[in-house]
Amino acid sequence: MTYRSILFFIAFNCLIFSTLRAQTFEKDHQRHTMGLLVLQGGQSLLDVEYRYLVTLLQAEYQFSVLRKGPWRFHLMAQPHYGISRFNFDNVDPVNASGYELGMNLGIQLEREIRGTNAGIYMGAGTGPHYLSEDTHRQSEGLIFSSNLFLGITYRFSAMYELDLRTAFRHISNAGLQLPNGGINNSMVGIGLFRRL
Repeated sequence: MTYRSILFFIAFNCLIFSTLRAQTFEKDHQRHTMGLLVLQGGQSLLDVEYRYLVTLLQAEYQFSVLRKGPWRFHLMAQPHYGISRFNFDNVDPVNASGYELGMNLGIQLEREIRGTNAGIYMGAGTGPHYLSEDTHRQSEGLIFSSNLFLGITYRFSAMYELDLRTAFRHISNAGLQLPNGGINNSMVGIGLFRRL
């Protein structure tokens, strides 16, 4: 991964999200949220023999389709770019590297904690993904990513929120090409979001 590719990823997502913001109306104020997360993934708490470590830079756009009392239901888009390090067999060390690209679509249920600036949420997402390198478990090229996540938000100003997240992710190619052993990651992340 080069700094140019990271800058391109950030610039591309800023352009997409600014276009989305330009299309919103004043009556939809704070129905739209966007942010950027950094997530670290590995095999902690998972009973597997392989190692696949990943650092994801993930943009996220949320649209609140339902708000009732302290509850909110969001639709989401999550484009992401990642750097991976992995082993070619079932023993350490981690001796190879590659990159990932992907776009997940998902849902999120959030509950604001009354009397505080905090909220808790859970959600799920899935979508197409690309791996740059073969591993002993998974072929390179088109795959699919599915994830479940839980988190907490803390609003520290009228528009900005800090986001702390844990997640479980599974990637595989649905049997389109061998090998297709699948790769599981437990993940933790931190992000900054802005309500539009």
